[in-house]
Amino acid sequence: MNHHALRAGPHALSRTAARFARIVASPVALAFALAFATAVPAQTPVADPSTQSSPPQTRNLYERIVVIGASASDGFGVFIHPTESSEATKPPMQPEGAASAKPRRVPPVSVSLAMILRHAGARSTPAATDLPTPDTAPNLPTIRHFTSGFFFANPGPVARSEVDRAMDAQPTLVLALDYLFWFAYGTVNAEGAPMHGGAQRLENLERGLQQLQRIIDAGAPIVLGDIPDMRESIGRMLSKAQVPDVETITTANERIRAWIRDHPSARLLPLSEVQAGLRERRPVRLGGREWTSTDEVPLLQNDQLHPTFVGTVAIASALIDTARAFDSDDPAPFRFDPDEIRGKILEAKAARPQPQPVKESSPSAP
Repeated sequence: MNHHALRAGPHALSRTAARFARIVASPVALAFALAFATAVPAQTPVADPSTQSSPPQTRNLYERIVVIGASASDGFGVFIHPTESSEATKPPMQPEGAASAKPRRVPPVSVSLAMILRHAGARSTPAATDLPTPDTAPNLPTIRHFTSGFFFANPGPVARSEVDRAMDAQPTLVLALDYLFWFAYGTVNAEGAPMHGGAQRLENLERGLQQLQRIIDAGAPIVLGDIPDMRESIGRMLSKAQVPDVETITTANERIRAWIRDHPSARLLPLSEVQAGLRERRPVRLGGREWTSTDEVPLLQNDQLHPTFVGTVAIASALIDTARAFDSDDPAPFRFDPDEIRGKILEAKAARPQPQPVKESSPSAP
């Protein structure tokens, strides 16, 4: 197209464009275009490195574990009593000839499920100084807990608060051993109204599942315990009015199992079966190991409601073993040996003799 055509006006411009179209459509022009395309190799565009997206990072399942739930997860009645013969609690050496002082009375250490998980995942201090210490060793899980021993008193607000805080922590795994317990048990529903019959309890259970749905929607996998039969605790810790009948417990557990089937990122720890075995002192296999309650080493406290220290270790091992279904290729970075965990807790306590802070799991205003 030339300048004369442009000056000639729109009709001349149309005639010029038509002639150009006929030339391009001619067989000779098409053959020349094909030959040129064959002779000149295609150039692959070079991407700007600053605009290239990095490959997706593989998330470590155990990187940030959050524990939510009620009194069993909170460690109600679970204590470690240091012995005076322990190296960590021996009184300092007295000068020769000085009157021997009475051994210092060491208060017991309150232990929660989260504390057991922390020390089950902590590495022992190595003998060689050139090896990494527990503070610098890689891939140690971070354990946070937002549990409450007062869940029963105000289940709706406490449950909502726990999930809020769990989601703020951006967990890679959530452990909810007894989170649903007080949605089926108790005398108060999630709205604070009286709760009595089985139908009301099952309706209230749905409110608990709705809170857990928020965790699922946020993309975090969750291990959930079902509803155990705690009738043996009536008159010890629970009142008869707080305990649902057997039919309601059965229906509640069927609902929980159906909910888990609908959510691939949820797994069930059958707490109802575990509790029955502990109560009847039958051997129970948890975390790849057999545990048996004895008079010397009971797994349940006298209230027949809460696990002991060793019982909590056993349940912790079962929670992690259940969670391995999300990431079965990698071994879980935990060792669930009660004596070893007890020693690590006492060692950590002796290294930090300052008074324990208020537990984050027991807010003064749930």
